Amino acid sequence: MSAPTAFKMGPLTNCVIPSKRIVLLMLVIMWLSIIPALILEYFYLGAAFNWNPLGVGSFQWLLDLLVTIDPWGRIGIWLVFPFNLLVVHYLNALSSIKVARFFLFIDTHLHKPREGIFPRDFKDPDYYHWHVRRAIKKFPCWILQLTPFTFMKRSYVYNKLGTGTVAIGKNVGLIDSWVDTEFVEIADNVAIGRAAAITSHYFTPGHLIIKKVTIMKDCLVGERVRVPPGAVLGEKSTILAKSIVKLDEHVPAGAIFSGNPAQQVAWASTPKEHEKSG
Repeated sequence: MSAPTAFKMGPLTNCVIPSKRIVLLMLVIMWLSIIPALILEYFYLGAAFNWNPLGVGSFQWLLDLLVTIDPWGRIGIWLVFPFNLLVVHYLNALSSIKVARFFLFIDTHLHKPREGIFPRDFKDPDYYHWHVRRAIKKFPCWILQLTPFTFMKRSYVYNKLGTGTVAIGKNVGLIDSWVDTEFVEIADNVAIGRAAAITSHYFTPGHLIIKKVTIMKDCLVGERVRVPPGAVLGEKSTILAKSIVKLDEHVPAGAIFSGNPAQQVAWASTPKEHEKSG
């Protein structure tokens, strides 16, 4: 069963915008991302209504051709209208990824992302730029958070917007989960349950903690599990539903963890069996 839309699952981005300038930057990202879709709609609506106010020569030739085969030309145009809406949505999404990557390139050259413990003060460059990077990612993540295509989240949201700190493998089920967009490595064939949260950041009253999360191949992360910064899940390990893993916890390969805080309760396979299968 998938999660309700109201849960708004998807890539984790921040809710705090560090300055009004960053709000302006987010609006610029939205505007630049929409331009390709606006160009597409100019031609689509122009074909639908025989409309070419800019006088594009090659497009006018197409309009004249459609007039000669009316009404079937117009009928064909409107029959593909639902497909047009999908194309507009995903063109907007891919454009926003490109635009966000450009601004992330600039920001990461101003201040490189890094792990550590930083004061919760916007005067601290690590804390400030952490918020800036997440604000830049907010629009593309919002567009693609409920896409049914897992590969789009893996390839375009995480691997392309991860500023070189994210690697998501193949066959990773993360549609209905929250996964951080920095300092996360998830290997192949990992199953992540509904409403699970994998976060490489953690707030205390006075500090922001950023540590890489690593999940080895063939792991199972149950429903509503919390995997915090610094956690390492070994190959073929299992975290049972509603468990909360401790910070910096190293789960052995083949182990089954459960509870709050999560502790080992069994082996999915004995260590010797795991070594043979590896």
